[in-house]
Amino acid sequence: MSSNPQNKGFLGTIWDYLTTVDHKKIAILYLITGGIFFLMGGIEALMIRIQLAVPNNDFVSANLYNELLTMHGTTMIFLAAMPLLFAFMNAIVPLQIGARDVAFPFLNSLGFWLFFFGGVFLNLSWFLGGAPDAGWTSYASLSLASEGHGIDFYALGLQISGAGTLIAGINFLVTIITMRAPGMTYMRMPLFTWTAFVASALIFICIPSFNCRIVSINL
Repeated sequence: MSSNPQNKGFLGTIWDYLTTVDHKKIAILYLITGGIFFLMGGIEALMIRIQLAVPNNDFVSANLYNELLTMHGTTMIFLAAMPLLFAFMNAIVPLQIGARDVAFPFLNSLGFWLFFFGGVFLNLSWFLGGAPDAGWTSYASLSLASEGHGIDFYALGLQISGAGTLIAGINFLVTIITMRAPGMTYMRMPLFTWTAFVASALIFICIPSFNCRIVSINL
């Protein structure tokens, strides 16, 4: 089969994206997936606004409203904002620092798929007994009083997705520190690369403690 992408056909192109380790294609995967989750979070926000549109509305029940509020915040922060950031980081950072790819291409792919399956697992809670209803921060008092398995889906889904986010953050830290082109000093790095560097450092610092907090409270 020819290596020309135009000769691969639709299924060949899909398979190429499912198995790719190229940072530009992974950027597209992040962008598409983040866009889908952004749309889902927007629909949840729309349902919240419909409920709040008039007093004493019964568009959704009280419990479903709590679930929508929790899933909207969780989706927008962890499943929409973060992947859209990683989409731009994958597409731009290696080009700006003169690198052929990120430091660990296979880990880059693993990070995306962990994020993806974590998000899917979290949203399966809608169909398997109810979504989490303790707020997007999973407030301890509410999570301990929550019925059903929604909080379990929240904890495990964010653990899986958070592992992918942590892998991606470490990958970009190593990429920016070790793979800059000759003469590309820190003071010569473009502003977006500095943004990616600081964001990756914050992810490296915050995500492990956040995941430990989720486990200690919710499991």
